[in-house]
Amino acid sequence: MPWGAAQALADSLRPLLRVTPGAVVGFSTAASLWAIPLPGDLGPGFAVHLICPHGTSAPRRKGVRGHSMKLPPTETTTLDGIPVTTPARTWFDLAQLISVDALVAAGDHVVNRNHRIFAEKREALASVEELSQMLTTHLRSRGVRTAREALPLVRVGCDSASETMLRLALVRAGLPEPVLGWVITDEAGGHVVWPDLAYPSYKVAIQYDGVHHFERGRQELDIARNEATVRAGWTQVIITARFMDAFGSAAAVVKVRDALMRNGWDGRSDG
Repeated sequence: MPWGAAQALADSLRPLLRVTPGAVVGFSTAASLWAIPLPGDLGPGFAVHLICPHGTSAPRRKGVRGHSMKLPPTETTTLDGIPVTTPARTWFDLAQLISVDALVAAGDHVVNRNHRIFAEKREALASVEELSQMLTTHLRSRGVRTAREALPLVRVGCDSASETMLRLALVRAGLPEPVLGWVITDEAGGHVVWPDLAYPSYKVAIQYDGVHHFERGRQELDIARNEATVRAGWTQVIITARFMDAFGSAAAVVKVRDALMRNGWDGRSDG
């Protein structure tokens, strides 16, 4: 690699795997390969996790965190030619390293799928049932308690870890659980807007706008989206990444609660 150039994670792993026969990439390193969101202190650039077959010595090298453990063949696969734990097993192993909320965000990413007519279709990396099977298969493994607490909170339809954290904050504050994947349609049934989170009973749509929404071209699209939402008779609440950084989730909860109550919510969490 040229000096100062960024090297892809897969290219960094290949020489390590060549000198570690039988090893499989796991834990947070596998999560990075699958693009599963991680807390900042576990992302690329930190120790590489390699798993060797049970009964063999765990690798010990600079920058490598070795493990010796039994991995059923059904819990490993290959990605770009690299042996790696499956998405479901990767999610389960992350329970040893991250918090419940971070594990929920990771789970949301793993099970997320969408078939939106105006966006690239996305298939799930694994199903909720496959995540549940991990808990059944590995009842006595480390992290199982964290995984057991996180799994009931995992939902299909969240497009980012930030959306997951917002959803959890709303529910824990006593608001009804928002619907994911809801489509706002026009009178002819055509798709108009896909809110990130929605309360169809009260026609409240929530959009979480990350930093990429501040780009000039994106802002024009967002204006059109916002206008279409209002024309459809919905109240829109926009929560931006900058707003969350400045004021936190509690302020976001206030904005959503106010919108719900203006539209008829009586304050009961069952909506």
